Amino acid sequence: MDEKICSKCQKPWPIDHFYAGKRWKDGLHPWCKTCFNAAGKARYEKRCIENPPHHRWNRDLVRHSYFNHVDTSLQAYILGFLAADCSIESKVPCIKLELSIKDIDVLTLIRDELAPGHNIRTRVRAASANRFGSGESASFAFTSPEMVAHLARFGIVPRKTLIMRWPSALPSHLAPAFLLGYFDGDGNITQTIVKDTTYPIWNLTSGSIDLLRDIIAIVKEHIGVSIGGPYRKGVHSYTIRVTGKKAILLDEWLHASGLGLVRKRL
Repeated sequence: MDEKICSKCQKPWPIDHFYAGKRWKDGLHPWCKTCFNAAGKARYEKRCIENPPHHRWNRDLVRHSYFNHVDTSLQAYILGFLAADCSIESKVPCIKLELSIKDIDVLTLIRDELAPGHNIRTRVRAASANRFGSGESASFAFTSPEMVAHLARFGIVPRKTLIMRWPSALPSHLAPAFLLGYFDGDGNITQTIVKDTTYPIWNLTSGSIDLLRDIIAIVKEHIGVSIGGPYRKGVHSYTIRVTGKKAILLDEWLHASGLGLVRKRL
């Protein structure tokens, strides 16, 4: 006997397409492997719906297609924030975001948009290994091959720090929201006093000098503001800055959507 007809799909299959089974006269299960496996998967899915295991509960809560189409300011803002601060594992499609505890509100916003229901964990790091001023940080992480693939379209990939560029796939009208997200992740506001007059300074730091050059060109194109730099800040770090009225104009353009961290507004 070279073939057998599956009693489920009624199709003839080679005998090696059936699982062995001592219960049956011919020593083979009456269903082909395709039908047998599909039925097993259906039973498993039904059990998961009735009583989801922890790993499935987390997986099914992730909005895997969130960045499939980026057409809102909030999506662009979160995309910019991830470009600045998230880490992506190279072996496992895991996305992780860790911020200072003082920015837990924006972390919660991003968590609720991408993976609602996932836990936000806090920890206190040793001062020597801590990049957060308070010593306490908050983070969340989740796995999503689909979202990792979508983020890659925008240049957000593992070890992106030195190679990040302005995402060509981003619609032009979302440029301020994306840049605001990146600024809230890696930028800061300071000030200088000249002849008893205080001037605000808008600073943005990145490990990618090419990204900073892209940002300079984007801002010049959109609002005509010239940003100074890039200036070397460290071995693999550069900064750009703008001062005074130009900084105020840039700040207003970035915050037109109403998004952004309050503590980083002029």
